[in-house]
Amino acid sequence: LKSQYQMLLSAQSLWSRISTGYNMIETLTNKLNELRLHIEQTEHNENALEMEVNRLRSLCHEKEYTYMLSKSQNIIQLRGDLKEGVNCSVCGATHHPYHSDTILDQSKLIGEFKTEYELLQVELNGKESQLLETRLDLTSAKTQRQTLEEMLVAVRQRQSEDVSEWRIFSNLDKTFRDCSAD
Repeated sequence: LKSQYQMLLSAQSLWSRISTGYNMIETLTNKLNELRLHIEQTEHNENALEMEVNRLRSLCHEKEYTYMLSKSQNIIQLRGDLKEGVNCSVCGATHHPYHSDTILDQSKLIGEFKTEYELLQVELNGKESQLLETRLDLTSAKTQRQTLEEMLVAVRQRQSEDVSEWRIFSNLDKTFRDCSAD
């Protein structure tokens, strides 16, 4: 009886480890699934942000170029000579959306270009920092996933060893034969 009692105590200890192992495997698997979904969503967000940043960067360069060019003295003089319906001496266009008759109008137009450029630059900076945060989050999530996968492999290996060891106690009772997660 003492021997059987000692075997049952050992079986109880092992069963506790096995039960904890199955719970741990389930918990780690659920966390890995959540992380996988988070990584997929973050990668999708990163791609969308990257496209938006590239679009904003391109627009920003265009606005900066327009702003810098519009400050040129030659452009200011050419713009003053434009008349709606008359061909431009530079490009030949007959419609002149940036035509200005006075220096005040031209200064106002240049100010608008500058404001548009600065607003786009601020938006671009915000999107770039958001993209950086997304990339950091993605890197962190991938690292966490790798760590959890390594832990899961170790827990499964230990679980397999514990289940193999459980066979020693299967002769104590007929209900001890099944050692599955169920």
